[in-house]
This record gives sequence, structure tokens and C-alpha cells, in this order.
Amino acid sequence: MKNTVVIIFSIIFMITKTLCFCQEVENTEKEKKIAYSFFTEYGLGVGGFRDDGISVEFTGILVNGISFNQKRDMIGIGVGCDLYYMVFVQSYPLFANYRHYFSSKTDYKPLINIAMGTELSFWHTHRHSAYPVGGDETPNIQCATGLYTTIAGGFRRKALSFTSGLFLKSWELDEFFFRYGVEIKVGYTF
Repeated sequence: MKNTVVIIFSIIFMITKTLCFCQEVENTEKEKKIAYSFFTEYGLGVGGFRDDGISVEFTGILVNGISFNQKRDMIGIGVGCDLYYMVFVQSYPLFANYRHYFSSKTDYKPLINIAMGTELSFWHTHRHSAYPVGGDETPNIQCATGLYTTIAGGFRRKALSFTSGLFLKSWELDEFFFRYGVEIKVGYTF
């Protein structure tokens, strides 16, 4: 009886050590295949509105994610800030991002970037007050959620990237007040 307990204990001990060793080997291989990725981009966008208005926007994004396939593909979650000149609107997008780097024999790697999500927009309007204080209009801040979509192409050299592409965004989901246009961004990958 004592021998069987010792034999069973020995077998369990050896199996657990073997399983632990296999898990360590698998984890190191997975760490080489999947890595953390972070990039940031800033730039300008020029676009139009459904009602024939034109806007210039200053935009910036931060994307955290993972890279895989020998760091040629990247999937992440991004946040950003869009400031519009002449219409005084601020938008804060939250989106899913996919980026692919194509193979190249030079230091310049072509890339494609796709982002889809939602954005929270704020803007000022004026309303007439029944009891004006210093004027007949008081400022009112409006807030709405809308859609956020971009598709861009470009290249990366080491950690610096340059992209240009198209965007389609909306301030509100109800009326689909679309903004569309082109944007140019410069970025840095950490």
C-alpha cells in the first residue's frame, strides 16, 4: 500500500512537471508570435457636409492593440480627437482599427489602415432666453453620438508613418449629418 502511494505520487509529480515545462515552451512561442503594438497619428482633414458646407479639421488618434503575423498585421482599439475649424465642433471617436503592412524589399513598407466605430460630438448653439442677461441669446452645448469610419493607405519607414485616405463621419445618428473628405496624417509607432 505504501509503495502504491509513493508510485502514484511520483507519477503525478512527473506529469505536473512535464505539463508545466510544455506550457512554458508554448508561452514563449506565443509571445514571439503576438506582441503589443501602439501608434499615434496627427494630421489635417478637409471635407464637406451633406448641406454643401466645407470644413477643415485637425485630428489626432491613439491606437493600442496587438500585432501578429510577424508584426505585419495589427488589430487595436483607438481613441481620438477631431477639432473642426469654422464650425466649432469637437468630436471624440472610439473605434476598432486594423492595419496591415505589406512586404517590401526597401525600408519603406506600404500599409493600409481601416477604422470603424462611433464618436461623441459637442458643439455650441444659441437659444433665445425669456430673461436675457447682457444679450438676447445664451450659449447652449449640444452633444450627440455619430459614426466614425476611415480608410487610408501610406507607408512606414522604421517607426515613422505617413498615411492619406478618406473619411466618412456623422455628428448624429438620427439625422445622419455626414461629413466626408480626405485626410493626411503623420504617425509614430512605439
